[in-house]
Amino acid sequence: MRVLLLNVPSRTVNERFPPLGLLYVAGIVGRAGHEARIHDLYFHDIHLRRLDDLDRLVDEYQPDLIGFGGIASSYGKTRILSDHLRQRYPHILQMAGGSLASVYEFLLAKTAVDIVFHGETEQTLPVFLERVARNEAWTGIPGTSHRSDNAITRNPPAPQVEDLDSIPIPPYHLLNLPDYFNTTWDSVGGLLDDLEPHQRDAIRNRAAGKDRLHYLVTSRGCTNRCSFCYRHMKGYRQHSVGYVVRHLRLLMDTYGLRAFSFSDELFNHDRDWVLEFCDAVAGLDIVYLIGGARINRMDPELLDRLRESGCIGIAYGQESGSDAILSEFRKGVTAGENRAMTLATHDHGIPCPVQLVIGSPSETEETIRETLRFLLDVKAKTASVNYLIALPETPIWGEALRRIPDPEVYLDEVAQHGGAPLANLTRVPDRIWRSWAFLLKTEMRLAAIRREKGVVRYLLALPVFRALEAGYRFIPGRVVKFLREARDRPATGGS
Repeated sequence: MRVLLLNVPSRTVNERFPPLGLLYVAGIVGRAGHEARIHDLYFHDIHLRRLDDLDRLVDEYQPDLIGFGGIASSYGKTRILSDHLRQRYPHILQMAGGSLASVYEFLLAKTAVDIVFHGETEQTLPVFLERVARNEAWTGIPGTSHRSDNAITRNPPAPQVEDLDSIPIPPYHLLNLPDYFNTTWDSVGGLLDDLEPHQRDAIRNRAAGKDRLHYLVTSRGCTNRCSFCYRHMKGYRQHSVGYVVRHLRLLMDTYGLRAFSFSDELFNHDRDWVLEFCDAVAGLDIVYLIGGARINRMDPELLDRLRESGCIGIAYGQESGSDAILSEFRKGVTAGENRAMTLATHDHGIPCPVQLVIGSPSETEETIRETLRFLLDVKAKTASVNYLIALPETPIWGEALRRIPDPEVYLDEVAQHGGAPLANLTRVPDRIWRSWAFLLKTEMRLAAIRREKGVVRYLLALPVFRALEAGYRFIPGRVVKFLREARDRPATGGS
């Protein structure tokens, strides 16, 4: 059989990230004796205005199955694609999986998707493919859900892969992989401002000539479940260091890569594993970013070893400077630990961007001020400040549903506007809640002016910034929404 896998956009901005989930699915399809092709709509028609290219591909490839991959906010575009394909190709079975499975009830009730795979599919997808190939019933497979007799049935979960090394390296030949290479400096450049000049120079020298960066993972799962985090796998498993090195060498030898970003949710779960990894890659002459690490599993020795082996950035996810909010998020760390490790990481010459999630139900003016004090303590010049996005099957979703009139419209807004203020889950007025991100960013800028330009420049800038902060709180929400939509509206015209 032929299987066409579609990478469905979750945002309206073009993001060049390889669809690793679909690559692993394509590998499963191939090992089951079938053929897979990946079509990435980020590169073809991100706004789904014209589906001629997709129709031509389906007409030419003649797939027996079409699969949709994405995340919860890909739902709106999946709905459009699914309905279009069912009308034009009613005989082709449709399936969905990965993080997109979190909206399985919408998919099965509101689209033409026939089956949804939950969690990992290494063991369940081959069963489904075999039954379809033999024209047998496929509705009772563990780890799937389906629609029948106007009802939605979700079967018991399927077993997970215990030994990740048993999974072959993804079939990268199914993608034009260079299309997805980010430049190392696009990923790192803005992070260097928080380091001392000699530390910045050390990273620039280490990364010289290593301009193309690729994403991969060394593990699956996480040991925590934050209130806003979707978790479709249980527990935590990690590839052996030997497997990871073989993966790196394949990418180095095949594509000439020397820069990588590990997109794990939790890279540093096992301290001994990290030390072994550092020893193994120290001689490879690479640089790498760590996309997910826990503050309370890092220490000075690990930071030294990571830096020496080529680490040029770590993302912790500090989330807040308030202990009350961190407790509500179930982070398992304190604001003091956040502060100490953020400073320690910078002291060891590794940039670590401050990443914040604001607007949880317990957020108040005081907790925002605590977060601001944290930002000032770590001398952050910039930070990723995002309002809490509640998604289906996250712990916070039930609370959010009481504030979200139409979940489908809300998911489309998430796809359009990302971490903007979309649903006020707090008890403060909308105008106050909506101003918090602006407040944090302007106060960081003021502090940077004082440190870098001196007291005089700071005093001159102070009344202007304070007036902007005060004025922002009284801009009507509909005006903010209009300006945001105008900013995000796609350009029209020829390409």
